[in-house]
Amino acid sequence: MAATISMTQSRDRKKRRVLVTGAGGLIGGETCRLLFDAGYDVLALYRSPSGVHETFPWTRCYLDLEEEGAREKLEKLLPLYGIVHCAAVIPSVFQGEEAEKASARNKNIDLVMTSLRAGTRKFIYCSSSSVYRVPYAEKVDESFFVEARGAYQKEKITMERECLRNFLENAFVFRICAPYGSRQKNRTVLKMFIENAMEGRSLLYHGSGGRQQDFTHVRDVAMAVLCSLEPETRGGIFNVAGGAPITMKNLAELVVRLVPDGGSKVFSSRQPDPQEGWTAPFCIDKARLELGWTPRVSLEEGIRDWADEIRKGMP
Repeated sequence: MAATISMTQSRDRKKRRVLVTGAGGLIGGETCRLLFDAGYDVLALYRSPSGVHETFPWTRCYLDLEEEGAREKLEKLLPLYGIVHCAAVIPSVFQGEEAEKASARNKNIDLVMTSLRAGTRKFIYCSSSSVYRVPYAEKVDESFFVEARGAYQKEKITMERECLRNFLENAFVFRICAPYGSRQKNRTVLKMFIENAMEGRSLLYHGSGGRQQDFTHVRDVAMAVLCSLEPETRGGIFNVAGGAPITMKNLAELVVRLVPDGGSKVFSSRQPDPQEGWTAPFCIDKARLELGWTPRVSLEEGIRDWADEIRKGMP
């Protein structure tokens, strides 16, 4: 991002220490990079030094938020200008015992973080657009019904309310839709499509291929965080989405066109899609109006960048 920062802004931001949890993850890592470049005093929280091999210019600290005494250790870091809470346990499936266990762990983590209301000016909580009730309406804004249709969604909804109750107008709840980026570890459909296209494997869509998703580049998510940290912004619930829904069939065709390395083709898997007919009409007008935020990274640009990053890592 090529944002222009005045000397006064840079000096002011250096006085603002922001704690970012889940700094080793997709959203947390990009948020640390953007906030540091914007001049903030970034304190990046990692679960442990294990797996952290890169050299970063920001301050690092290590703490397992599930361990006994985590809250007391965090209180020693106060006061903070802001907390960006990205840390979460992501289950591989969102139903059943694994989802229940992940949600219980997330509850413990989230309660530790939301208890730090004294000495924290702004609190940003990374929630999910999956909390909305399905099927969706033609336009899903922040007033649309939420539904705890699984343990993951139930915990997110509970913590959204906890954040707003504890931090009032200083709480920012981001309902993020399908975040993606080249550092993504989870086996998402976009990650699999790009890897398959680079290796010459077929790209398969389920059902009619008409199910939609609205992919949001992680740089845009981090930009929403940056906007929310400005002193004049007031909190609330905000949809954070790419603003350009695409069907799974069209996504596969787009990836093949942008990543022609292996000459892949797109086919139907001839398997039903359990989410057949789902759309992604998430409205981002509130974030535009109240935060001054708008997504800047197109899906095409994001796919090309991701493929370039994979090529750089090839022997």
